[in-house]
Amino acid sequence: MHEWALVDSVVKAAESVSAQQQLKTVDEIVLVLGELQSIDRQAVDSIFAELKARAAQPVRNARLVVESEPAVFKCRACGKTFSEKECGALDPAEKEAVHFLPEAARVYIKCPSCKSPDFKLEKGRGIYVREIRGEK
Repeated sequence: MHEWALVDSVVKAAESVSAQQQLKTVDEIVLVLGELQSIDRQAVDSIFAELKARAAQPVRNARLVVESEPAVFKCRACGKTFSEKECGALDPAEKEAVHFLPEAARVYIKCPSCKSPDFKLEKGRGIYVREIRGEK
């Protein structure tokens, strides 16, 4: 389950930031998940609750805020920037295929303007901690 490794990394990052910045408490961790990541949000929440209970003291009462980053594509043929919804939403099996093999997106997604499968994924695939807030 890659959610466990993901959340473990988030908690460790919060512990590291709290130590570096000498925070007494970490109040909030803002995690951004790309729309194409196929992450189980319910699993993330329950794993976070479990891992923060074992974390360094400043992190134990932190709140995890998860934001979704929509997928944005740019057509290399015509230059149009478009979303997944503009070209027809992917079903769960297609999303899973794109998650494990991003190049598979070209099988399922075409530019809504010129129908080219030649595009670049601009946003929506990554996972990152945008912010860790706390008190000194």
